[in-house]
Amino acid sequence: MVPQQRIRIVKMFSRRTGDCGPFKLHRVFHFVLTGLFVAPSTSCGDEVPINDIRSQSYFHVGAIRTLQLDFEIDSSDGWRSKASFIADGNLFRVDRQDISGMPIDGRQTPAASFAAAFDGTRYQLRHDSESILRLEDGNANARYTIDTPQITLYGWLASPGQQLRWDSIRDGTLWTQRFKQGTYAGQIKEGERTFQTVEFPQREGVKTPCIFTVFFADDLHLFPLKWIRRVESTQEVAAVVEVTKYVALERDGVSIVFPLQLRTEITGADKVTRPRTSTISVDENTVKVNSDVDAAKFNIPLPAGFQIYDIDQMNRHGMDRARVEQDRNSLESSGDGSLFKKSFLVANICAVLFIVAFVVIRQIRRRYS
Repeated sequence: MVPQQRIRIVKMFSRRTGDCGPFKLHRVFHFVLTGLFVAPSTSCGDEVPINDIRSQSYFHVGAIRTLQLDFEIDSSDGWRSKASFIADGNLFRVDRQDISGMPIDGRQTPAASFAAAFDGTRYQLRHDSESILRLEDGNANARYTIDTPQITLYGWLASPGQQLRWDSIRDGTLWTQRFKQGTYAGQIKEGERTFQTVEFPQREGVKTPCIFTVFFADDLHLFPLKWIRRVESTQEVAAVVEVTKYVALERDGVSIVFPLQLRTEITGADKVTRPRTSTISVDENTVKVNSDVDAAKFNIPLPAGFQIYDIDQMNRHGMDRARVEQDRNSLESSGDGSLFKKSFLVANICAVLFIVAFVVIRQIRRRYS
């Protein structure tokens, strides 16, 4: 069943009814429906099919078409920052303003300020302290400059080497691929709440292989309320992320759980990350879900005195890509590939020298301005 069909079916049964609560009736019908259309990987006792966990948990992000919010991060190492986030599909805008600098190599860096956006064509990154607006075609290298609440909560979804963004979190294909790697780890009761747990490996592309254990809350339509990351070889806890405050949002006739506060504890057991604790707090008054967003918000204007650093233009400097391909084909067909290699090497050296000169000139101008 495609996600759109599943959402339409859920809408029919997600209303609050009597003493059933906002999610229980919804879940009863959802279990029946998914039992008809999804082949369960486990089906005995109190076990919940892992495919059902995936489909119900995904609903909390799949039902969100557009998203806007303001949030603040407070870390035990002294770094504090506030940011605003806007997203519509793969379009996004993040404005970050540090309240205090980040500790690096035993010293506190100056408070930074960034704006990052993708307007559907170009990735834009404004670095205020450097007075630079960086431009690049496409969004393959697009970065938020800060972890949003959703990136922190769904960090267990990331594939090796993948830059997790809101558009990738909403990608149902990523969920399908990740859950194929997952293993149902059983039902756990903590206080009055019951969780279904799934373990996801993190072995490729990392220095220390780890295992994520994700806790999906039964009473919250299998929303992932917590995850624990352990070192695989020793079972030491490397990190814990837990939603400590949330709200149930009624949007388009359905209820979705939305995180308002997350607490992260990093122990350093993986020998890679720095030990620290941090809290992400969302301003509930700024949360907007499925509201129309003005496309102009995804464009970052060029402030006075800023320089443009066009990545694609820099790559084209010295030799046009199409010309390079044409020359290479011509030279290789004539059997003289060495001349092409020399020409290509010279072009690359020229490009590097140009970049170095650009940086040196900019530093000299800043020093004497």
